[in-house]
Amino acid sequence: MHGSAEIGENGVVTVDVSRREQILLQGILIKPDLNVMTSVQFEPLPDASHTAVGPDFSLLGREVNSVFMVMRAQGFHIDCLYNQETDEKPQLYFSHQINIGNAYVLAEAVRRGLDLTNSE
Repeated sequence: MHGSAEIGENGVVTVDVSRREQILLQGILIKPDLNVMTSVQFEPLPDASHTAVGPDFSLLGREVNSVFMVMRAQGFHIDCLYNQETDEKPQLYFSHQINIGNAYVLAEAVRRGLDLTNSE
């Protein structure tokens, strides 16, 4: 994944991955750090061999079905699909997902989902 990462409380690692296109809201550029990027959280679990991974995908409408199909096929539970704004261009949708397992395997799974988006 290409993006910024930080370690927060309890060892939770958050990786933010920006989209390649510019997102405009009523003609004003929205910076990626204003919540228009994909954010992935890796939370270590008490069993050291397992991690909870929760990607919050930032998606264009045409990306939704293909990302959902690949993530479901890899065992991810899709919690929701929503949009935050109604006037941004292009229109973005967000999807919270979760899976538990080996952090490296799940990171590769999230990467397969990101590869279906226009993310950096």
